Amino acid sequence: MVPGKEEAWLFIADAGESHRGLQALRRLLSGLAHELRTPLVTMLTHLEVIRLPAIAPEIRTQSLQILEEETRRMLRMAHDVLDLGRLASEPLALRPLDLTAVVRAAIAEKLPEAQARGQALSLEIEAELPMALGDADRLKQVFLNLLDNAIRYSRAGDRITVTLRRVPEGIRCVVADTGPGIPEAHLPHVIEPFYRGEAGESGGSGLGLTIVAEILRQHQARLEIESRTEGETGTQVRFTLPAWVGSE
Repeated sequence: MVPGKEEAWLFIADAGESHRGLQALRRLLSGLAHELRTPLVTMLTHLEVIRLPAIAPEIRTQSLQILEEETRRMLRMAHDVLDLGRLASEPLALRPLDLTAVVRAAIAEKLPEAQARGQALSLEIEAELPMALGDADRLKQVFLNLLDNAIRYSRAGDRITVTLRRVPEGIRCVVADTGPGIPEAHLPHVIEPFYRGEAGESGGSGLGLTIVAEILRQHQARLEIESRTEGETGTQVRFTLPAWVGSE
């Protein structure tokens, strides 16, 4: 710095990275606008029905029920959008944890729903597991979301199995079902925000797997999805979590 001269600071931004970030934001906002349009149109339609002077009580009740369902759907969507934003701005604090306890808690929460649909839900632990390194609440969220998808898209009589086993890299986690499977063309897109493929309206927010993939990324884990739609149909979702080195 030269005496008597004004000091100036130069900041050089990565325009390419900024452009990619803006593109991702545009895709997210575009998808969100599209997803909000459907429930809003449905809600307006049923509000008009309720205002009809000679409406039958059973039709009014049905319209009120649909309004409640669509409102809850929009709340889930808003919650997941905010959750995705928190994940992007607040890195997870990873600590030693008992992964078996986390998975058992998730299964216990989803078991009544699976049983009500006539599906078998079980846990298999292939070996004594080390402590995992992770965020217990977020990992429970991962398993709840994967189980929710497996239950929602499987049929009565299908089996859903969560398997945990020790591998050199850590703990291998697999959520497998014997459901109808995901068509090959859709597999590369299932973690994209609001992507639904041929499933249409599923009752979810459309962000579940996007959030799962981000949580696992922050655990240094990669989400793998394999599916079969012919023969022995079904879907396997796999990832490997790091073990806590202090557990050795």
